[in-house]
Amino acid sequence: MSNEEQKSLIQSSDERYNTHTLGQALELRYASTVENTTSLYTNVRLIKKVVDICGPVFNNYGFNMNLGLYQKSVYFSMDEDQFLFWSSSESLIPQGFTEQEFDLYLEARREAALRKFILITCIN
Repeated sequence: MSNEEQKSLIQSSDERYNTHTLGQALELRYASTVENTTSLYTNVRLIKKVVDICGPVFNNYGFNMNLGLYQKSVYFSMDEDQFLFWSSSESLIPQGFTEQEFDLYLEARREAALRKFILITCIN
């Protein structure tokens, strides 16, 4: 994300401001050719993969994670202090979870990944 894109997309009062241009954050989304309304390609699945793969990497460098779940994307960044999850809408949270419960679930999943209890597989 360029400085110009950042100015047009993120308000300077937003905590995410400057994290992209400093290389500390990413926004991921499925390619426009992927239909992510199916049960296989969901942003919940994507955020779980981010936790499984990036959680241990961030930890190796002394960082925790911030995660955001949005309608068409997943946001994640490095954080020096705490694990934090938010969602742009409660309707995006998986059934059976509140936002706080899903936050705790993702944090527990990160801890499992750190202990290598998560098996990461690639699906074509």
